[in-house]
Amino acid sequence: MAQRPTPQSDPDMVYQDFRPGAPRLMTQISHSTYLQTEPVVSPWVDMPGWSLRTCMHDLLHTIYLGFGRDLVGSLMSDFTDHNVLGPGSKEEQLGRFSAEMNAEFRKQKILVFQTYSLYKYPFGF
Repeated sequence: MAQRPTPQSDPDMVYQDFRPGAPRLMTQISHSTYLQTEPVVSPWVDMPGWSLRTCMHDLLHTIYLGFGRDLVGSLMSDFTDHNVLGPGSKEEQLGRFSAEMNAEFRKQKILVFQTYSLYKYPFGF
């Protein structure tokens, strides 16, 4: 029941309140309550294993397409503004950071990317 901050919203229910006792945390509903009370349910309800709770653990949408992309962009901007990445222009700082990050990933074998033919695998898998 968290709300986006607007002139009409309840300030106690704003989703940006991350305090442990935030009132919005007491309004969590179960999957069955969601199905019974939501006028338009997600089409994902027909997918075996999907539930309202699994939406909160969808890393693709919450991190990579959600707050993560905004957070990383903001951090990189702050890093360049405050010369955290060393001397040089923003382009030089980001280029050096990218090269060092990729070298470390290769060294640690943390990320391994595979390329696929988009003709054979149009969705990348």
